[in-house]
Amino acid sequence: MITFQKPLRLVSSSNPRFFSIAPRRRKSALALRGHNPENGSQSWSPLQRYQRNIFEVRRMEHHVLAVAMEATANEKYYNNLLWLEYSKRCRDLVDASFTGRDLSKVLSALARSKQSIVDKNAAHARISEDIIAIAEKRILGASSSKISFTTPQQIAWVAFGISKLCRLGAEQLASLARSFTELLTNNPNVRLSAKDCGMAIEAFRGGDADLLECLSARLYPGIHTYDFSEWKVTWVCLATAILQGQNKGILPTKQHTASGRALASIFPVLEENISELAPHEVCRLICSVKHAPELGESMASLPASLERALSKRIVELREEFSVADIAAVISGLRSSEQLKDPHVVGCLLTRLADLGHGFEYDPHRFIVATCALCDAAVRLDDSCLSLVYTNYKMQSLEYMAVLISSLTSMEDLARVSRHFPELVAHEISKSDRTVAPVTTMHELKGTWMEDPIKAHLLGKLCHEVSRIRHTSSAHTVRKLLSQVPKPRGCAPPTEVLTVLAKLNLKINGWSCLEDFSDRVLEDYGDREFIRHCHARASLGLPVRAEKLREVLRNSSTPLEAVDEVRCLHAMALANRLPQGDDIGRR
Repeated sequence: MITFQKPLRLVSSSNPRFFSIAPRRRKSALALRGHNPENGSQSWSPLQRYQRNIFEVRRMEHHVLAVAMEATANEKYYNNLLWLEYSKRCRDLVDASFTGRDLSKVLSALARSKQSIVDKNAAHARISEDIIAIAEKRILGASSSKISFTTPQQIAWVAFGISKLCRLGAEQLASLARSFTELLTNNPNVRLSAKDCGMAIEAFRGGDADLLECLSARLYPGIHTYDFSEWKVTWVCLATAILQGQNKGILPTKQHTASGRALASIFPVLEENISELAPHEVCRLICSVKHAPELGESMASLPASLERALSKRIVELREEFSVADIAAVISGLRSSEQLKDPHVVGCLLTRLADLGHGFEYDPHRFIVATCALCDAAVRLDDSCLSLVYTNYKMQSLEYMAVLISSLTSMEDLARVSRHFPELVAHEISKSDRTVAPVTTMHELKGTWMEDPIKAHLLGKLCHEVSRIRHTSSAHTVRKLLSQVPKPRGCAPPTEVLTVLAKLNLKINGWSCLEDFSDRVLEDYGDREFIRHCHARASLGLPVRAEKLREVLRNSSTPLEAVDEVRCLHAMALANRLPQGDDIGRR
């Protein structure tokens, strides 16, 4: 017998490899398909091993399956094949076997895993839609076996899960809210946790007066005694829901009601513990009251002391805010006309400068936040804020150029052109290979002439890019107007004519002889008619001098001095200014 002192090996100059006759451990078919049952299994209990065994899922009963799905939904690791089996088994059982408790667990699990389910496989999404459709029929009684709920917690979690997975209809909301209120009223001793209350308020955020009054009456005695760190999200949700209900008119604003008493008690607690509020809670409170002019002084609002405390909290949390948080805060502050504090504006603008280089945000939301803060910085007369604004424009040129090149909205392009006209002009002036602005302009074809908002945006964009150097702005405006359809059968925007007159540009199709000023007078009034005629006269086009004289003498709206000067100048440019009457003597 031949024996070897050393194992056989094939020697190569670069990479020696050892050979063995021992069988290699091959991966199973499930592992090759993405299912790894041993992933993170070092700390699994026997129950967890059972719940994650893909072969056991196909034999699980309804209550076992619901618990397994709820437990697995909390894990960071998403097992594609395991969740596919979960969904299939759930679809088989949801039509008859599931109780209200099972359904609450399953829907909350699907809501938490929604993003992974949608991203991983379209089959998962289709099965989830089937589960939700069957569950909705059972909830509304359209199925042969209507589902019954035994506790308010079950309804809260079911409603929250469905609202996260799809849009609840008015009938579903009313039915679930009615069941929740009845269970809460008929069982006064049932205990509701902070999470249960928060889920219910979030699920029925559309507004249900009876439910909010019932919850307010139940929670009012504990507002000052419950642990704030545990209940803060619930208090914020309840306060915002009551405020929005009052502004919609579904809740009375008087304090003798349960919701009024609860709201009056929540405000001091929030102000006292303002230092414990996180960014998203601050955003929700600030955005709870939207400006509604038709409501006038009757509109509910936050107390002035709480608003000041929230402004201070914004400054403290400036390093934790995301772009979404800043956009939400600005939306709330602009609605309540509070974007007047230079310190708050400066802090948010500085934070935006730090976040801009990451590019991990929605471009539209970032543009809206940037332009709102820049508008406030220009409007507020503060030297420190002006310095912050100037520094922000210098630091943000790089990523703003990237954002502008990716914009697909005419509104966003016109909005950002006020503060970055050079970047917008450069993007428009580039060759036709520049896709985004050209696509943006083409979106207006056939629509901007009939839509006054888009016509105004086009004029605003021309006005902003005309503020740069004369030669560059003339080229940019010519390029911009070449990418949109020429006006036919309608008046071109007054802003566009004004820019053409300012730059002394005459473009075919825009400097037309056809006069639609009568339509401008009928649609937009005297002042816009005067501006339009003045722009035409500045381009050397004929104007209706008799109509201008009539408007100047008998205007339906009070005219300012600048309007009178424009009117007289337009008639003078058209050589139609008479010398004998009072208008000529002006």
